[in-house]
Amino acid sequence: MHRSVDVKRFLLIHVIVLLAALLLLYVYRCPLNYFFHIPCLGCGVTRAHLSVLSLDLGTAFKYHPLFFTVLPTLLYVSHKNLLTKQLSNKVETVYFFVLVSLFFVVYVVRLLSNNLAFLQIN
Repeated sequence: MHRSVDVKRFLLIHVIVLLAALLLLYVYRCPLNYFFHIPCLGCGVTRAHLSVLSLDLGTAFKYHPLFFTVLPTLLYVSHKNLLTKQLSNKVETVYFFVLVSLFFVVYVVRLLSNNLAFLQIN
């Protein structure tokens, strides 16, 4: 009985996350950009993933060159308790620090180079 409840809960959570992801992909707009016309570190990631779904990798990289890091990171964070071998806290901390630093570097380079293609909404 206990195992079937865990499976049902696991499936329910994943269905909710999938529905939220679909809503995010097709409806979401960055609030910072929408209200203040200022891009955020992740501006373009949603449209990059939509481009990947259309098999347009060139456009995906134009929207955000680090888009490919988001899904594996989210999967790891949300499922790490299910993994038989987990990263140490130190490795996780270094990974997230490097990832956020890379997002920040991409953000600054884009702003300084006026590469604002990631802000264009089709």
